[in-house]
Amino acid sequence: MTIKFKNPPVTEVVIGVYFSTPIFKLKAEHIGLFWNSLRKKFPQIQQQPELQAPYQPISSAFNLIGPADVYPMPRYWLVSADGSTILQIQRNAFLLNWKKADQDYPHFENVKDNFDRHFVSFKSFLAHEVEVPDVNIQLADLNYVNVITPCAYWSSHEDTVKVVPSFSFPYPTGRSTRQVDFQQIAVEQLSPDISLTTTLRSARLGNDASKPVLMIELRAVGPVDSPDPASLDAWFEQAHERIISSFLTLTD
Repeated sequence: MTIKFKNPPVTEVVIGVYFSTPIFKLKAEHIGLFWNSLRKKFPQIQQQPELQAPYQPISSAFNLIGPADVYPMPRYWLVSADGSTILQIQRNAFLLNWKKADQDYPHFENVKDNFDRHFVSFKSFLAHEVEVPDVNIQLADLNYVNVITPCAYWSSHEDTVKVVPSFSFPYPTGRSTRQVDFQQIAVEQLSPDISLTTTLRSARLGNDASKPVLMIELRAVGPVDSPDPASLDAWFEQAHERIISSFLTLTD
């Protein structure tokens, strides 16, 4: 399925991988060296709380604190000058975010190519500077965040059924009350290697209560059977197709 929307509501795409074992040899000073090699394109660096892997088998559970660590190493953000691209690095994960700024959505192929280039660069850095010849990928992750702002067919949360026909408010205390906010989450196992989490929720544009928005998030996560690039590419292609198909099925 190759579908490109004329005006896609996509505001953010996250694509990344989680490793089966944390890279304990990776230190904060290594992140500084890697950042320096990309500093012209990513002039900002930030520390963030660690991300937990979406899920992991009990047999492969691990402690993110290494043998010589006093505290866990944080997650680092390398942020592009325009804020549209973020590289997220922590000991057990590497992710890339595309965020809508002033430019249009570049489509999946370009986001994936960008991720591939930087992931190859990161693995090369690990091999030469950290003496880690390769990483074992356990999980792949593809997340689409769509935001619908007030327009001809949607102006408030009450219009959500016009966008998602199957949607309904629960009204736990009766219809005499006014539903202000909502969040609904569904998790489906689409195949042995792809789990899809769909989140439908209300939000505010810039924390302004007078400007409601509708957010539709579709996140595909799953194990990667083989570490070779071809298998990873195949997983992301399949996950992308599943997200498109689910979005078309969900919405009007």
